[in-house]
Amino acid sequence: MKLKLGSWTLTPYLIVIALVGLQACGGDGSPATNANPTGYYDNSGTATIDDNGTDTGVATGIADLQAMINGNRFMMISDAEGLFYDGTITSISINDFAANVSVYKHGPDATITGTITEKSKITGALTGTGAGNGSFTLQYALSNNQAADLSRIEKSTFGDVWEANIGNATSGETTGFQINNGGITGQTVASADGFFQTCIISSGSFVPVNGTSLYEVTLDMTLCDPNTQLNLTYVGLAASWTDTATDNRLAIGATDSNKTYGINGDFR
Repeated sequence: MKLKLGSWTLTPYLIVIALVGLQACGGDGSPATNANPTGYYDNSGTATIDDNGTDTGVATGIADLQAMINGNRFMMISDAEGLFYDGTITSISINDFAANVSVYKHGPDATITGTITEKSKITGALTGTGAGNGSFTLQYALSNNQAADLSRIEKSTFGDVWEANIGNATSGETTGFQINNGGITGQTVASADGFFQTCIISSGSFVPVNGTSLYEVTLDMTLCDPNTQLNLTYVGLAASWTDTATDNRLAIGATDSNKTYGINGDFR
């Protein structure tokens, strides 16, 4: 069978080729574009990973997985599990993506392959060992429509401090700092135990990322004892979110330049 349009004659084979070409161009003839994953993904994300990094094959369920993505910087945090993934998106092809991450709990590196549903969710599979082995789903936060602004995260009055248990510190043994005009100044709090024992976040900065609800963060860690090798500058991302009051939580993930150590937590 042939279809004749004006002076052109189309066979069914040519019709199929034409339709495939349109689909590759986005269906309406426009060039297809790669999905943009940049944004904050709230703590309703879920994951199933290998139990405690022991490669026993026993699954651990995570129900508080949140993420921050800016350009190709990709990080996921579970505050409940003290788990932090930090890495790089290596490729995006329409809705499919690949990434490499380091896992800051049990130490392995992992690769990720997954799918981006822009401004909705991300699903992916972790291929590695321990906590780097499993699958996850991230949920795009509604707060992404609110631009990052220093007024949303400033705590500059005495006694008003962002605090969190980091580095497996026990409950009540928090690390904390104040933010004034985007800089870390004033009152700081050091944990009495955990991996970052006695460490103080003595200086640093929070800079809003234009067009997003994210902040680029720098944290200078000092006075660590006995782990003096932790006295480093850590760089990463942060996002505020609402729990019991507007912007009363501050998710932070940051690593040193060699990606040897990581600071992560849900500060409040």
